[in-house]
Amino acid sequence: MKERDYMPFFKSFEEAINDIQDTGVQLALYRAIVRYGLYGEEPALTGIASTLWKLIYPNLKNNRKQFLNRARWKTQDA
Repeated sequence: MKERDYMPFFKSFEEAINDIQDTGVQLALYRAIVRYGLYGEEPALTGIASTLWKLIYPNLKNNRKQFLNRARWKTQDA
């Protein structure tokens, strides 16, 4: 698992999460996005949080894949 110092966070993530009235679910999603985006940790979510995660995850996964590819190339160039 590769750590990173930054990650993208799309406005659409915030808009979707803010539509949820339950602040506990909001917090779980924000934490899931940060933990996956920075550390690659897969969340264990249920209910509406799991549903929204399925929509958010492909963007995060693609960006993480690009990050790991760049990191691999930098290692090979060193």
